[in-house]
Amino acid sequence: MMQLLRDIAEVVTRYRRTDRGEDQFFAAGSKCAQLFRFAAADAAETQPGPAPDDARELDARAAALIYDDAPTARPYITLKSEVMRHAQRMLLFLDVRRFPLSDRGRAIYRCERRRLVVNLLQRCGAHVAAEALAASLRREARKHELWRIAVCAGNVLRRRAALDGDEERFESLTREINSCLEVDGAEVEAREMAESIIVRFSRSAAPDFSLAREAREYRRRLEMQRRRHSSYTLRMYCHRLHLLEHEIVQDYAGVLRVCDEFDAWLAAGGHSSNARRAELHLTRLYCCLFLRKYERGRRHVRESLRELTEGDYNWFALLELNFLLEMHAGEYRAAAEVYRCATARRRQLAAYPQRLEKWRIFEAYLRFACEAGRIDIPEPESLFAKKFNIYGFVNDLPVFSRDKRGYNVAITIAHFLFLLRYREFDALLDRAAILETYNSTWLRQRSHARSHCFVRLLLTVLYRNFDAADIQRRAGKHLDRLAAIKPLYDGAIDGVEVIPYEHLWTLVMRELQAIDREGWFVRVHARGEESGTRAPERPSEPGGPGSADASAARSGQSANCQTTLLQQRN
Repeated sequence: MMQLLRDIAEVVTRYRRTDRGEDQFFAAGSKCAQLFRFAAADAAETQPGPAPDDARELDARAAALIYDDAPTARPYITLKSEVMRHAQRMLLFLDVRRFPLSDRGRAIYRCERRRLVVNLLQRCGAHVAAEALAASLRREARKHELWRIAVCAGNVLRRRAALDGDEERFESLTREINSCLEVDGAEVEAREMAESIIVRFSRSAAPDFSLAREAREYRRRLEMQRRRHSSYTLRMYCHRLHLLEHEIVQDYAGVLRVCDEFDAWLAAGGHSSNARRAELHLTRLYCCLFLRKYERGRRHVRESLRELTEGDYNWFALLELNFLLEMHAGEYRAAAEVYRCATARRRQLAAYPQRLEKWRIFEAYLRFACEAGRIDIPEPESLFAKKFNIYGFVNDLPVFSRDKRGYNVAITIAHFLFLLRYREFDALLDRAAILETYNSTWLRQRSHARSHCFVRLLLTVLYRNFDAADIQRRAGKHLDRLAAIKPLYDGAIDGVEVIPYEHLWTLVMRELQAIDREGWFVRVHARGEESGTRAPERPSEPGGPGSADASAARSGQSANCQTTLLQQRN
């Protein structure tokens, strides 16, 4: 409850009318006013790092300050419930002119508040006043296409027509109510269609042509509905489904074209708002990332930040794309600042589990860039919330670990990088067969060609005994192929290439050269070697001589492989 109170207090403090303070709702100097001010002050703080153990630490501080007691004490629990009731009532007295909303958004707030007044008047027996307000509410609701509110107002007026015996007006209002219900039903169906595509698309970064075809079919059905009903919401979801068609298959040129059409329609119809403009900026930023138009992308970031509210869903989406943009541009210090900004609001981020998992993946790559000496960040312990656990990393990502063709690629590569960084040669060699099976099973499609090629490079590291010079010679063909594959449409998937593979390979080679300098010698033998059994040959590189025999030997010996690590000091 304390977290909910803190969120409400933040909204009320930001958007309330200037002539209404806490004293309008709480007795001056009361414990209720004291607790509300405490929650509002905490909500205004934006300290970096994790939130104070959700709301438990905040509860403990508030209870100690007000009652000098534990947060489980009955007086404090009662006080908190009382303040929550008053805080919810304060939401009805906000200054709608200060909202960062469009005209339609403000109209929704006004109409919802007036609908509540109409219902209260009816229940109190003031039917004449309720009907007068319902008539004006019905006109405004229809103007802004708020069909459910228009139905509620129409029901009040139809009841009066029925009591007066005005059959003509009764029939007219009935037709109007049914028409509103029909359009509202079409809008509910449109929202369901779009979100049924989004829920599957957001769980995987991999292109899915069957999902794109489904989005196209949904859009055609909505176009037919739109011809029957003139509705802003139907038109908006048609555009969204059109965008999803191209996004799902990574057709970024098509995405930019649809964005321009959507923007032109919003401007021509007077529907443009901060939220819609920010949504289009986000989509264009997504395209700039993969088209490598970094300066244009930064311009969209600046424009979007002016139109988004800190801590909401789209704000975190913007920071994700901003982080990836800076990482791809090689501006790792700027990316670290974006990461710091996002994780400073870890409490709000925790409300979106999938976005939180993305930032954990981003953290892994940023941490690797820091540890590999790519960037020098002062006080890195203040940037990262806790020490990195290489073995718990995958377990902390339950959703994207199952996304075999999407985000799991980034997770698998990050796991390999840290095993290499921490010189966990046993774990790396034990994963060789697993990594090759994963690559051949999930990354053979053309759309994953870059990821497939990069995993081949990582397998070369294992097949060539971590020998930097030998690996550099044999990796040439894979690097040439990687350079020839265009990132556009072919595997540069959101979140997969957190660091472009070409840059990432440079970091891998630096680690291998460091391994050589440190004097590590790595070779593989069977456990039976110590008892006189002959050790198997080192598996050859995929596609090389004897690769079939090596593959069979590897499948039979994968459980028996271990490493001998000898430090050779000069």
